Amino acid sequence: MEQRVSRLNAHILPTIGDAPVTKWRVEHSRKVMEKGSKTLFSQRGREDLRGQLSAMRKLAWRLGWLDRSIDPLDGLEIGRANVLHGATATYVDPRLRPETRQVKAMAAAADRLCGPEEPTR
Repeated sequence: MEQRVSRLNAHILPTIGDAPVTKWRVEHSRKVMEKGSKTLFSQRGREDLRGQLSAMRKLAWRLGWLDRSIDPLDGLEIGRANVLHGATATYVDPRLRPETRQVKAMAAAADRLCGPEEPTR
């Protein structure tokens, strides 16, 4: 229950909390899932977030707040993880990392500017 409240407060309310239920559309749901994909790295976490949106839709239909002809989750995809399994939020894709030669060149330039580090005794 705490995780649901946490996801509601972290992803749903800040993203679509100001939108009237009668105006809720798939674009709003996509924004929630995009926001969630930046912090929910597991497939299960994103599925849970979509499940919460589904429960909200069911409640809105049942209470008559949203016309049943409108499905704010129609075509909504959960999406794949944007990080590798086991990678942290600070993970950098190898394609975006500098090459070893670039790192060595930057270190050499820093040594020339600042002088090499004195060996410790």
